[in-house]
Amino acid sequence: MALTVTPYINQAQRTFRVDAGLKLAQCDVTTSTGSAGADYSSGFDLNAIIQQLGFNVIFTVLDAPVIGKPQLRGTWDIGATGTNKLRFYIPAGTEVTNEIVANDKIRCTVLGI
Repeated sequence: MALTVTPYINQAQRTFRVDAGLKLAQCDVTTSTGSAGADYSSGFDLNAIIQQLGFNVIFTVLDAPVIGKPQLRGTWDIGATGTNKLRFYIPAGTEVTNEIVANDKIRCTVLGI
């Protein structure tokens, strides 16, 4: 039951310095339980992703598609104070229940420090 984050995609690290302290990173996030399991819980925990990438703060999630499932894209849930979740919705607009399965990869592009 954990999220695994790797900044290496096709054997190359995709973390780029944009400005003093500001970084852009593309990473693959793998879930061990999928959206129906404990990893999700109303969204994947961005704090876990932040720590594994070595960021202190993420300013925005620019893109977060599920690989092989182009209809599922993540949205950073910042509507509620203290919420730091990456949530996914099906095209009809309802949140995923079991559409993301164990070992699915989510390719996140994040900007932070």
